[in-house]
Amino acid sequence: MDARSDKSADVSLSEAWSAFERWLSEYARSNFDALREPTESVDLAAVIGADFPLHNQIYEWLMIHDGYDVVTSGGSPEAFIPGTLSPYSANSMAAAYQQVLCNIQESIEDGYDADVVGFSEHPLWVPFARSASGDQLMIDHRERSFGEVLRFSHETGKFQMVWPSLSVMLNEMNEAVRGLGTAGPYKCRMKTDVPAIEWYHPDYP
Repeated sequence: MDARSDKSADVSLSEAWSAFERWLSEYARSNFDALREPTESVDLAAVIGADFPLHNQIYEWLMIHDGYDVVTSGGSPEAFIPGTLSPYSANSMAAAYQQVLCNIQESIEDGYDADVVGFSEHPLWVPFARSASGDQLMIDHRERSFGEVLRFSHETGKFQMVWPSLSVMLNEMNEAVRGLGTAGPYKCRMKTDVPAIEWYHPDYP
């Protein structure tokens, strides 16, 4: 684990959310006003149809703010996760996970599962955010990488770890909006037309 991960590991997800909300309320009101109430779903594993225990940070994330059912565009205020992704609601997470299982089953039936499982899909990867173009973030539930945040790499053709946990991701977001670094590879700036944040890759400003 790198130095930034060690530093972030001391910050709980709830503390990181509180710090992020405070900053949004002061400087990015459009994003702040888009935050939703906590999910009403109690048994999230049952809701998404998982036959394994979900990582506790998924519960904590949704019990602070439920996500969104529809991703309108990459420029919408709910797309506040680096890479212009919007967090799923509990119901949308369920639908996205069921689609993962359907894709895996289809690959098994058609005989190309060796090229899919562990690369673009896995029964222990639970989607929790999506971009308007269809890219997703997954929470890994495999034992060796439990809780890692994954994103598909178009360069390697498979999902790769971008953050070791949700709390690390959110803490890096806190640092980035305050001009203290990046969140993954992304930097943050303010939009010119509305009080909202905009994530961009330094190589493609």
